[in-house]
Amino acid sequence: MANAKKLPSGMWRTRAYVGKDSEGKKQYKSFTAPTRKQSEYLAAAYLNEHRSSSAEDITWAEAAERYIEAKALLSPSTLCGYESIRKTHFADWGCKKLKDLTQEMIQKKISELSRDHSSKTVRNVHGFISGVLGLYVPEFRLSTFLPEKRGESRPIPTEKEFQAFLNQIKGEPLEIYVLLAAGSLRRSEIAAVAPDDILDTGVRVDESIVKGKDGAYHRKKPNTRASERIVPFPPEIIKKFRAFGFPPTDPGKISRAFDAAISVSGLPRFTLHSLRHYYASVMHFYGVPDKYIMQFGGWSTDTVLKSVYQHAMKDKIQEESGVVISIYNKMMGATDDTKDDTSEKTS
Repeated sequence: MANAKKLPSGMWRTRAYVGKDSEGKKQYKSFTAPTRKQSEYLAAAYLNEHRSSSAEDITWAEAAERYIEAKALLSPSTLCGYESIRKTHFADWGCKKLKDLTQEMIQKKISELSRDHSSKTVRNVHGFISGVLGLYVPEFRLSTFLPEKRGESRPIPTEKEFQAFLNQIKGEPLEIYVLLAAGSLRRSEIAAVAPDDILDTGVRVDESIVKGKDGAYHRKKPNTRASERIVPFPPEIIKKFRAFGFPPTDPGKISRAFDAAISVSGLPRFTLHSLRHYYASVMHFYGVPDKYIMQFGGWSTDTVLKSVYQHAMKDKIQEESGVVISIYNKMMGATDDTKDDTSEKTS
């Protein structure tokens, strides 16, 4: 469904796609209201409440398209994700009627995707299938066997590797973006930082820039209240931020600059987003309570924090292994000579 457009009268109009006529021409219904939000809400509500009585006779392709249109009030990034799923994973379902879909066909689709896609991607695809069927064939009861949910392993740098990378990009715009990422900001949040977000004690995070299904970038408020926060930074970093000035950019440009720099760094490859993992892991290692890591990092629960972000860092494993061996020696009544030998081997 297209976004609402302002009319010369000052009212807002949204055109909702309601199907095709006998000649295959797309048909639309208009909804006019005093505000953009009201217009788009009326259109979405109509699509949700006025499903065709013969919904099962429409094709999967048409149902998927109309489902996305009915969800017009969701964030641009969510709608973009839906569009990507619709276009990428259902080429073989396009002309199938909803009434012909079976649990066996759905299970086959999920099993095929599971061979070369992450469990998160597979579950997102299944969620999309569930949403479409829930809207048009609510009596369809899914009983799909899904791949086990796993935290995706994401390499993160050691402190030495991170410092080496910072030295490489020192003085470049990318340095500022990397410092923000290592302070817990998401890529979309970094792109939205403006000069007035730089405070004396940290950086205010209350907006993000995301790509919509129209392919354009949109500025939006966070999906959760937890994402609205002030992230503390030391004074010397705040000084760098203020000098930078934050000219307009978008998430894609930041990623391209980062990927180009990391590819020539000679360091083990890690991603911009993995610096959020780095932030959580370092803070956790140095004893910052989880509730504060959650607050500064914008996590609403500790589930994601503990299962995904608190990685064991390679350099910290080496440090802690020496401590563990020392304690074990005491448990076993080892001599001082043994402890010294062990300490030398693990240092």
